[in-house]
Amino acid sequence: MEKVRFGILGCGRIARRMAGALARSRYAELAGCAARQVRAAEDFAREFPGCRAYAGYQELIESPDVDALYVATVHTRHGELAGRALEAGRPVLVEKPMVVDPEEGEALVRLAQEKGVLLMEGFWTATLPAVRRVEDWIREGRIGEPRLLRAAFCFASPVDPESRLWNPKLGGGALWDVGIYPVRYAMGLLGDPLQVTARVCRGSTGVDASVEAVLEYPGALASCMASICGYMDPDAVISGDEGWIRQTRFWGSRRAELYDSGGKLLEVFEDPQEEGFVHEVDHFARLVREGKTESDRVSLRDTLAFVSLAGKILEER
Repeated sequence: MEKVRFGILGCGRIARRMAGALARSRYAELAGCAARQVRAAEDFAREFPGCRAYAGYQELIESPDVDALYVATVHTRHGELAGRALEAGRPVLVEKPMVVDPEEGEALVRLAQEKGVLLMEGFWTATLPAVRRVEDWIREGRIGEPRLLRAAFCFASPVDPESRLWNPKLGGGALWDVGIYPVRYAMGLLGDPLQVTARVCRGSTGVDASVEAVLEYPGALASCMASICGYMDPDAVISGDEGWIRQTRFWGSRRAELYDSGGKLLEVFEDPQEEGFVHEVDHFARLVREGKTESDRVSLRDTLAFVSLAGKILEER
């Protein structure tokens, strides 16, 4: 079958990574791009053979030469551009977070359902085979009852009030950029928490520079940390009463290790695919080809649940 032709809205760093993943995909390819400035789109298109630069976002959205769209702009424009794509009847993959406002998210989901068009958040972690294997181990009872989970995504970025990370008007802050990973990871493995306790350390620009959230479950706790001003161990650990699991670099994991309660290594899973975005691309492309309107791996319900929870976390001091 012919590959699904993607158009990318936005031509920054994450768009380039997606373009590279599309070049590796068996089911999809890059056909076009658009940016706020035409020159940026032209420069981007020259980097990737077969990619056409469009004069603006709307021209790409309406182009008959693309089958699906990927929104890769700053957070605060995701909802607007995804809405325009849905209005045009185009399947749309929206870089995480899909939105930073619960009401905007609910309106976007309603629009997708009314139009009968595929909408999916680009939470690529949920499509990784290594993460799916961990889900299998937990479901099969290989570690007994889960009791503790620890996951952190932290890095240091110089303070720049104009950058998307530090500018509150651009949806900056640790939680929206990387905090989505540990929180969504925990929710994917353990479900919706009964309660969340959080602490937020704000930077000089007012955004959340570091966040720690503890998700409470019946008999279990999940500790989730995110920061844009420091570093932490990138591996996640899930501990049960009969064993434990280590997920290497959990948000983009290629390796998972299963241990018994005595620390003996029982099983290892390794994914040979070096670029994890390929799994997300292939998953979305298959949904497009099958005429699906929602992903079974990255549900719209889970997307909205995180947006709501994030708002509550950021209210903490």
